[in-house]
Amino acid sequence: MKRAVVLALELAVAVLVVGIAAPLRADVSAPSPAAVPWRTDAKAAEREAAKLKRPLLVFFSAAWCMPCEEMKRKSFADPDVAALIGRSFVPLIVDMTNDDDAAKAIGDRYHVRALPTLIVLHGAAEKLRLESFVAAAELHAALARIR
Repeated sequence: MKRAVVLALELAVAVLVVGIAAPLRADVSAPSPAAVPWRTDAKAAEREAAKLKRPLLVFFSAAWCMPCEEMKRKSFADPDVAALIGRSFVPLIVDMTNDDDAAKAIGDRYHVRALPTLIVLHGAAEKLRLESFVAAAELHAALARIR
């Protein structure tokens, strides 16, 4: 009888651990089905935006920047945000992790002083600049106002 109680408790603990750990692991590692189709070549993205007559959305990020990573995981993974970006913008991500010359040149050109920074340009006009974490609903509202 005691053995059955011990086995039942062990089973309950195992189920509890798996039940707690699985969602945490899924939240961090699962790819988003509504992923933003990021471009990584600035010149090509600028040409594409001009050709399509769409605003260029530039997101400056780094692996060591926790708010940047949170925006990627939450704000940009939101299905409504990803869909709006996909149909209305040409999205470019600039990785500032290693502060290499190419990324630094793009950051200097757009006067980036903090991470995360999101800039939307239409032609030569800057339509939006956000220099901190922005939640999905706020990001969607700000992007939806751009024409």
